[in-house]
Amino acid sequence: MKSDFLVKGGKSTAVLGTFDGKHFEPLKPQMPGMVSPMQKADGLMLISPNVKMLKDGRAVNMIPIKWDCYSMHEEELFSE
Repeated sequence: MKSDFLVKGGKSTAVLGTFDGKHFEPLKPQMPGMVSPMQKADGLMLISPNVKMLKDGRAVNMIPIKWDCYSMHEEELFSE
């Protein structure tokens, strides 16, 4: 994470953001149903319901959404 990120918690959350090769940064503003952040996003992060804050520097799982990714290897997608 490039900076601290607060999450309401209590439900699974999908967060669009950008990845600079080292850090994931959520796009702001982001509200349910908003389509405009998708134009800027190159990654997506899924957050588990028990998470309320992701601290700066924390490792998270990010799903790239700007290029084709194919793999037979299964990965955990939720950041816990």
